[in-house]
Amino acid sequence: MQVRHLALDQYLFFRDVGLGGQCPDGEVDGVFRGGFPHRNRAGAELALMTGMRKREWSTVLEPELVRRPEGPGEFSLQACAKGGRGRKVYVPAAPLDLVDTYRLLERAEIVERAAARLACRHRELFVVDAIDGLGRLSGVLEGRRRTFAMARMPAELRRITVSECAGGLEAMAVFLGQGGLMLGPSSWDRIRLHAWERMSVFAERGPAPVLPRRPWRFHDLRHTFALRLLKHLTQMLIEAELRRADPRPLVTLAEHISMNPLLVVQRALGHASPRTTYEYLAYLEDPMTYVDQAFRAWSDSDGASYSDIAVWLLEGERNAQEG
Repeated sequence: MQVRHLALDQYLFFRDVGLGGQCPDGEVDGVFRGGFPHRNRAGAELALMTGMRKREWSTVLEPELVRRPEGPGEFSLQACAKGGRGRKVYVPAAPLDLVDTYRLLERAEIVERAAARLACRHRELFVVDAIDGLGRLSGVLEGRRRTFAMARMPAELRRITVSECAGGLEAMAVFLGQGGLMLGPSSWDRIRLHAWERMSVFAERGPAPVLPRRPWRFHDLRHTFALRLLKHLTQMLIEAELRRADPRPLVTLAEHISMNPLLVVQRALGHASPRTTYEYLAYLEDPMTYVDQAFRAWSDSDGASYSDIAVWLLEGERNAQEG
């Protein structure tokens, strides 16, 4: 696996300048001719903050991307996930804020313009008229009454899922193209490459974040999510260990599974095996510094185990803080 990730300044340059049509100084670019910058920025933020693959975040439906009373959102993902492996997706408030802006400033206009066009395709669409509390959509598809659990709806079905609204038919997908239906993967690729061209031009004109040789992919935002989350969880675990009143380093199997940063990130990303998640470790920091420190005091001891070395490192951190 080739892991490419973005630093914060690179991501903001990608999101706001490349996708959002801004100038590097934050001002609006008067010559920007890209379509729907609020949609594009919201898509990037959703990809970064959830770690979803493009096939997953680009096919999200409106009833799935809603806020809970306390702010963030959560929904079940299965059919659009790689290998059909189901998982829960946590959506922080930040991408929901950008999605709300897109809904207000761009999506409503797309829906209004496309209503008449969708009405002509009524027989080709899955027209939903009911949503129950279990996340199931009911409506008419190909002349028959059908019911589907949203989590089990494949991308092809999601693209033709619409509902009746005051002005006619409205697609239930969050991210829409000019035709009023879900934006497809090839369209997202065109948007990404256009953003890369903009960033390259600005990088030639003046100060800008370092750009790699090849254009960024939306999947690089998933890698960035994984690395940032893995690093943060590891730091949280270290700090929790340093605060433990009980000096014993051993934990139960249940605690190990629930607290292990690699396993937590594996579940969040939907990896089938922790081996895939393990590859991200090489990109966190240079591990040789810690290896040298861990083994320097143990060079004459034949019975040192990895768990003993880990405890020793944690004790050293605790003593340094207390000193």
